Amino acid sequence: MVYYKILSSDGTVKGAEALDNPVYVCWQDRNGMLIRCEKRDAQGVMSGDGDTIYQLQGKELNGVESEELLSAVSITLAEYEEYKAQSGSTDPEDDDPTPSPDNPDAEVLTRAQLTEKVLALEDELAAAKILLGVSET
Repeated sequence: MVYYKILSSDGTVKGAEALDNPVYVCWQDRNGMLIRCEKRDAQGVMSGDGDTIYQLQGKELNGVESEELLSAVSITLAEYEEYKAQSGSTDPEDDDPTPSPDNPDAEVLTRAQLTEKVLALEDELAAAKILLGVSET
């Protein structure tokens, strides 16, 4: 996993991204196009959703037309988690979840309901281990 903070052209932190398999890109003058490349040749990296190209810190990404080219700066996991916590970007709670089209009769739980069930199951498991004399080693 590679972690980046995303900066605007004026240096304002716009967010942070965690990329499991980063797609590195560079501008190929010969053909006038952006191409995928190895990390050592990269001038930019593609966002996780594939919709945005970020210019890597200290690199010049020619040929990319954008009103505001964002920059990606490599950061640690701790810094990534700090930025995510500051921005409050957690998974939103779905108050009205809908079942999957593949299984329309399935019970769909909200995050709170799911958490409650998991905690209850953990308690049941701990009680069963005590009754059975199973040690947790």
